[in-house]
Amino acid sequence: MVMASVIDITERKASELALRESEHRARSLAAIVESSGDAIVSLSLDGRVATWNKAAERIFGYTAAEMIGQPVVRLAAPGYEAEMLEIVDRIRRGSRVDHYETRRRDKDGRILEISLTESPIYDADGQLVGISKVLRDITARKAAEAALKQSEARLQELNTELLHVSRLSTMGQMAAVVTHELNQPLTAITSYMDTAALLLGRGGEVPVSRLSGLLERAGKQANRAGEIIERLRGFMSRGETDKRIEPVPPLLKEAAELVLIGIKQKGIGINVQPDLPDVKILADKIQIQQVLLNLLRNAAEAVAEKDDRQISLVAEPREDSVRISVIDNGPGLPEEVQAKLFQPFVSTKRSGMGVGLSICHTIVTAHGGRIWAEPNSGGGTIFRIALPVAPEGSER
Repeated sequence: MVMASVIDITERKASELALRESEHRARSLAAIVESSGDAIVSLSLDGRVATWNKAAERIFGYTAAEMIGQPVVRLAAPGYEAEMLEIVDRIRRGSRVDHYETRRRDKDGRILEISLTESPIYDADGQLVGISKVLRDITARKAAEAALKQSEARLQELNTELLHVSRLSTMGQMAAVVTHELNQPLTAITSYMDTAALLLGRGGEVPVSRLSGLLERAGKQANRAGEIIERLRGFMSRGETDKRIEPVPPLLKEAAELVLIGIKQKGIGINVQPDLPDVKILADKIQIQQVLLNLLRNAAEAVAEKDDRQISLVAEPREDSVRISVIDNGPGLPEEVQAKLFQPFVSTKRSGMGVGLSICHTIVTAHGGRIWAEPNSGGGTIFRIALPVAPEGSER
């Protein structure tokens, strides 16, 4: 006779397997926590440290033995104690904090920039039993961001300075004709006033109508001199980039008037389109006029040796932009220069430094526009600028 006993151990085996898998997951999680580059810390509900991984030791300088059982507020940077307690209170109420940037203090008293993530820890029954904290040291990143901002600010400052120096250089070239331009109204004023003084010095009855006429003409010449000075002062002002909504017609006309101060003594005129389109752009007026001044002066130099000198300033609206063109009938651009025209230190002039068109390109690009050159079918060159039109109803 044979007796046998059969026992069903399926549940036991399943439980053993589940236990082994649970232990494996726990070991894996523990290994991940220990090898993480971020400080991973758990707290009890009263805000005391329960676990402290290797990265926490490296970042904050405290060993696990020094921190476990201690209040986490020990890590608070000066002035951040209340914030830490408030975050712990929020987690106790079931909230989460994700990638919150704040400051903490390490063992040596150094202030660290920290990205913080905190969440509640629940047991198997869904009861809140603790708080999980993940702290990432972003001190180096913040320092790099600050350095980058400082570098960008310095670059912008240097760019502004370069544009200013370019304007001053242009005005230096125009100094002689500017002096002549101002001397004309000043000489006229002197002449009118001398005549008035002579009339008054003769004694007797002074012809009021003649005296009034002299003073009126002197006043007009003074206004003319003031307009010239104001135009030059505005152009030479350093100023930061200040973009405003600017109507195109006065912007172009003022630029042409400014250029004429330097070229009309040479018998060169500028044909400004009489029916300029009534469109507006978002622009730094001084900088765009600096571009136009450069292009118009280049055009004046290009036609200087011709008998039939033609320079035109025109504008035409496009779908979402306005195209401004400076057209001359000069000799045109050499082929070897056209491909690299807007690169620094490329010039068609023997004494030119080759920075004018490069600066023009920088300014136009900063305004979201485009600048290019093309041959004029009648001989010469056309420089074109395309600038975005300001949106309807837009303000400064």
